[in-house]
Parts: sequence; structure tokens; C-alpha cells
Amino acid sequence: MNKVKLGKKQLLYYSFMKCFRIFPIDRKKIVVSNFRGKGYGDNPKYIIENLRKRKEIYKIYWLVEDKNEKMPEGIHVVKINSIASLYHLSTAKIWIDNCRKSPYITKRKKQYYIQTWHGAIGFKKIEKEAPGLTEEYRLASLNDSKMIDILLSGSQWCTEMLQRSFWYCGKVLEVGSPRNDIFFLDNDELKLCIRKKINLSNEFIIMYAPTFRQTISFDVFNNNYEKWISAFEKKTGRKCKLLFRLHPNIASLYKNIQIGENIINVSDYPDMQELLLITDALITDYSSSAFEAALGYKPVFLLCNDYYEFITQERELFFNMEELPFEFAINEDELFHKIAEFKYEEYIENVNAFYAKIGSFENGKASEKVAEIIENVCKMQ
Repeated sequence: MNKVKLGKKQLLYYSFMKCFRIFPIDRKKIVVSNFRGKGYGDNPKYIIENLRKRKEIYKIYWLVEDKNEKMPEGIHVVKINSIASLYHLSTAKIWIDNCRKSPYITKRKKQYYIQTWHGAIGFKKIEKEAPGLTEEYRLASLNDSKMIDILLSGSQWCTEMLQRSFWYCGKVLEVGSPRNDIFFLDNDELKLCIRKKINLSNEFIIMYAPTFRQTISFDVFNNNYEKWISAFEKKTGRKCKLLFRLHPNIASLYKNIQIGENIINVSDYPDMQELLLITDALITDYSSSAFEAALGYKPVFLLCNDYYEFITQERELFFNMEELPFEFAINEDELFHKIAEFKYEEYIENVNAFYAKIGSFENGKASEKVAEIIENVCKMQ
């Protein structure tokens, strides 16, 4: 282990993990973590869903902050950072995670760690290339990367970025992102089910999903949403509704916000991919959801009214906005112009050209490929 300074509690957890090594590894046990204790979602959800369709039965333990999180039948919830969680981590054959593991977590030789990460193509520089990382975070990331057995990639661009930024020299599995499989499947029934949950009928759905900012101020989200709806209604000739989706890191701060009659706050909805599936047009800024919406050829508009402040004070970006297939605006007037002038056929051509350029591996088979690997690993002695 790299010399990460552990506090007293972390040292205690580290000791428990070492002690639990007296117990054998259970080849049918899988421990899953999503965003350090969130519920059933993101890449881990889609891997587990594929795995549960197979003949083999696994003991699946999901690490959560809230033990009241709803899970499909047969998935056990375990409080994250509890003694029980350390026991299950010490005795599971498979770990699945989309974030870095805490520095006191240690892996045994015959365990297998699948790191999916929580974004494929993204705007914001991450890990080694992100500014302001502490030495403690760097050392913890090094420890985590040394434990990883496979790291998932959604494109050749992503593979190169991960190898450059992730302090990782191991195997990269170039199969796409499991959470993006949803855009390649026949999902008409699922779409109807999602719309019903949110009380939608056949409206044209716009989703606004801005990214997280370190400076938590609602000013950047203070837009004229009713005018957005009017602009899309004029463009499409349909009744429109807007879904308002804040980043999980700040959603709880604006839980009860009232923003309009035709606007629904879906910040608490557990699965962003399901929301993207029913979305007809996405408005975001620096969120990786733009690239995911584009997989389903959803029109994407980037409203970056704090663009210059963001790239100088918040986070550097991987891409120049002009090289992307999306409509880019730095104020609402520009956004309205982009909506009015939008040409869907041209957009599809630009999206296809972009994904060809970055070497996309997305084809709807990522969850299946990872589930096959889990099956094979679990058969090994």
C-alpha cells in the first residue's frame, strides 16, 4: 500500500479487513457500490440486471448509505463503511464499483475488481489531469488503481484518456458503458412505464440537466424555463414539458424548488439513463449526459452561460466546444436562435462523424460482455 495517512477509524477498518481474511472467498458473492453508497443505478445496475437473467444464482450485496433504498428482490443492502460491509468486501469474489474505493479497502489475491467509472466521454478533465488534487487523493487513487482487474472504456478516446489520467496500467475492457446499452435496445414498453411514473403522456420532453459546480449557487440555473418550452413548442408544433434534473451532489439542496407549471423536478429520479431514454431534446452544459443522449440521436443544446468562468476557475475541458456535434450557446438569446435554426438531419451526420472520430465501442452489448467475464471468473478456483 502507498503511504496514505489513515485516521484512527480508517486504521480500525483496515484491521477488520485484514482479520476477515481468515474466512474463505465465496465464489458466488458479488459486492456492488454505486457513487459511494447511492442506490440501484448507473453502470453497476445494468451489469447486475444482465447477470440476474442468467442461470447461475449469485449472492449480491449492494453497499448503501440508506438501508431503505429500494432494490430488486434478491439483492441484499448493506450499510457502507459498516463492519458488515468490510466482511462482505473481504469475502466476495467480485467487486463492482464506479468510484474510487476508500484507502483502507484491501483486496485479496483471488478477488476480482471491476471498475466501471461513472462516465465514458466527458467534458471535464478528471483524476491526474484535474487541478487541485490533494496528495492524499493521489495516493488513495494509486492504491485503488493497483487493485483494479479491468477498467471499462466506451471508446478509443476514452481508453487513451484513462491510460493517461487514471494512474492505471492494467487491462482496459473496450466494450462500451453498460448504462448506455439502454439506447440500443427495443424499449417502447419501458418508455411508457417511465412516462407513467412521472405523469407524462405524449408531450415532447425537454430535459435540463446541468453539471455539478464546486461553487454551489443557484444563479447559474436562474433561467426563463417557460420561454424554453415556448421555443420548442414553436419549433416542434407539439405540447412540451421540461424535466429539471440537478446533479446528485447538489440535488438535495434544491429538493423543494418550485419552477413552473410545465416543469417537473426529476432530481430524485434514481436512473438518469431512463430519463434520457424518454427525452426528446436535452439542454445541458458540461455534463457527460450530452454524449449519452447523442447515442440515441437526441438533439443536444449546450447552454454555458458561465463558460469563461467555468474553464478558468472550475475545471479545464477536454474538448473545444466548436468541435462537438452539439449546439453551443453562452446565453438564452443564443439558445433560442439555435433551437429555431436546428436541423436534425445535419445533426445526425455530425453525431455519426464524431463517434467515428473518437472510435466508439458502444453497441448495446457492454453489460452482456461484463456479465460473461463475471461468470467465467466465478468458475475459477
